[in-house]
Amino acid sequence: MRRGWIAIGALMMLGGCEQPRTGRSRASLWTPLAVAQDPLVRMPGSQPGQGIKVDAPNGCDCHAAYNTAVEPMHLWKGSMMAQAGRDPIFFAAFAVAAQDSIHAVGRPNATDICLRCHFPRGWIEGRNDPTNASLMTGADHDGVQCGSCHIQYDPHFEATHLGTREGSDWAGYWDETGQSATPSAAAAATARQENIQQAAGVKRYNGGAFFVGNLPPATWTEAAGGQTFLSASGLRRASFADAGAKHQFLYSRYHKSKYFCASCHDVSNPVLANLAHKNTPPGDGVTVLPTEKDPAYSYFHAERTFSEFMLSAYGQQGGAAGIGPFAPTVFKTSSPGNAIARCQDCHMRDSTGVACKQQGVDRPAGSVEHPKSGQPLHDLSGGNILVTSILASAAPGSPSYDATNATLL
Repeated sequence: MRRGWIAIGALMMLGGCEQPRTGRSRASLWTPLAVAQDPLVRMPGSQPGQGIKVDAPNGCDCHAAYNTAVEPMHLWKGSMMAQAGRDPIFFAAFAVAAQDSIHAVGRPNATDICLRCHFPRGWIEGRNDPTNASLMTGADHDGVQCGSCHIQYDPHFEATHLGTREGSDWAGYWDETGQSATPSAAAAATARQENIQQAAGVKRYNGGAFFVGNLPPATWTEAAGGQTFLSASGLRRASFADAGAKHQFLYSRYHKSKYFCASCHDVSNPVLANLAHKNTPPGDGVTVLPTEKDPAYSYFHAERTFSEFMLSAYGQQGGAAGIGPFAPTVFKTSSPGNAIARCQDCHMRDSTGVACKQQGVDRPAGSVEHPKSGQPLHDLSGGNILVTSILASAAPGSPSYDATNATLL
């Protein structure tokens, strides 16, 4: 069974969508169209070809090799985020999606949507066309990696800054005292100025500005399904104003926000949403695509993880108390009353320790600015044990080591 999954994955990685046995050439099955000229897969956010670079994970090794129980790099390596570009089940589904796209609209570009989240580094750096992942490099297969998350900025930064998106309970919900040498409000204001500069360069498919007065379209309330906004400056962003890093960084409320996770975990089908504009050329100065004015949850869905969370008690303002092992008396969060109020509370739960072997704040006790926030665990806990066990079988020394799987992977 294990070798069967690996073989499927290997075929998809090597060949993308295989030719049906009809005697026809691949070229006769679809009409090629450059992804940049395809309105069906255009969504808001940063786009390939804009010169945005994402550092490979090996540039973040200061966050490793000091305490495997808490260090971000070690924990991330074993997560499904790190394996998003190796998951053989993903590649099987990926091939089916390409075939369905060809059948439905005459080109396979719908799989560009898949690349956005499973290969964010390769996608933004322009290795997304052709959309079968054949141009992805070795480091691209590290999936959702450090840089692809830590240079993201909040497209609703103005509302967040004003406290109208997730509220202005700076001491409670946001865990900001303002009493340290690096107060959160000042650090957030610095980040806002950087966000304004980055947002000014974001364009619609028609060539016009996406942001007006630092605001996205009023009806566009969710950045989801791969609609990521990445900073071309490359400055790292994270959730603590008092991080004390040796490199430049920006304080980001977005990285402690529940909305951060929507960028990949609420997936809709832009091809169907934009179908009426199938033949619209880019830069016409007029057309506003449905994906550029409507929230992703409003059109045909593929995955609704974030929407389901938002409809739960935990997604409501202030969150809700957990039960059993997640009850407030047992499970600690940075929210008032130990409520569970954001995805990170469970999937990047608080721990005790530092984020870097060079220097850093020993959280939570060592932080004046964020006294309730522990060091977020980067294991990104989830429910997929099949893929992680398959990948472990390719690691020498693993109890489940399999030489065939190691060769294929």
